[in-house]
Amino acid sequence: MYKKMLIPILGISFIFAGCSADNTAAPEKQNKSQVEDNKSKSDAKIKNVTIENGKDNVLEVTAKATGKGVEYAYYVYKGEDIVKKVYYTSNTSFKYKAKEPGEYKVTVFVQDNTGKRISKDTDTVTIN
Repeated sequence: MYKKMLIPILGISFIFAGCSADNTAAPEKQNKSQVEDNKSKSDAKIKNVTIENGKDNVLEVTAKATGKGVEYAYYVYKGEDIVKKVYYTSNTSFKYKAKEPGEYKVTVFVQDNTGKRISKDTDTVTIN
């Protein structure tokens, strides 16, 4: 008889133990040097983004950003469609040869060493 009662009692104990109202983890304690390191990290800011329609329908994009360890990614749009993606690189400029006439723009993404990401669009240029 005790065995029959033991199983339901253990089951109820496990249910109540797993239903704690406090399911948040305690925040990690940071020492003083960690706090100061976090303060010294800078956020990325885009200063400017330019686009030029160069020779032979080559779009030339240049970006300037501030922040520690910034990297750049480029998405080329023809109208509303993405026609080229360039993933994060340290290159502050990018060239793309337009294959057909249309309206083009580039979205420049900037990421800093903290992982903060921001973006800015170029003006739209027309390729004939």
